Amino acid sequence: MADRDELLRRAGDLFNWIGAGKLQVRIEQTFALAGADQARRYLEGPKATGKIVLIP
Repeated sequence: MADRDELLRRAGDLFNWIGAGKLQVRIEQTFALAGADQARRYLEGPKATGKIVLIP
């Protein structure tokens, strides 16, 4: 990204595609934000293949 404006534009495009159903995001696991250390260990393990989400 060249600058913050480009970052915001591209992020906006991404979320618009997700909202329009043009891009499917596979969420493999969710973790409580307080369990971020557990999420990190999960990502480092051999079974992690998708995205994870930290829930506040």
